[in-house]
Amino acid sequence: MTASGGGTLKSGLVDIKLSVAAAKSLALTWDVPYIGVNHLEAHLYAGLLEKPDLQLPLVVLLVSGGHTMLIEMRGHGEYRLLGRTIDDAAGEAFDKVARFRSEEH
Repeated sequence: MTASGGGTLKSGLVDIKLSVAAAKSLALTWDVPYIGVNHLEAHLYAGLLEKPDLQLPLVVLLVSGGHTMLIEMRGHGEYRLLGRTIDDAAGEAFDKVARFRSEEH
């Protein structure tokens, strides 16, 4: 069982705490380990699900909620921030359009 303790704060700190508590409860009920996952790091690895043969180093454009970053993945767990937005992020635009259209994202 995994859960992310970070991400777009606009979803609310209460939402995050409830999600983590629910994941921990399910892990205990199902007798499986609970593993906390860094939300942004999970996005970095998402491309490897579709293309597992990708070789590191990679440069990744990460767009998620309040985050828009360009990150160099030098190795597993080795990252270097190349750049990021300092104002409204592109991911927030996706979120706002999805809410407007009442779609899941």
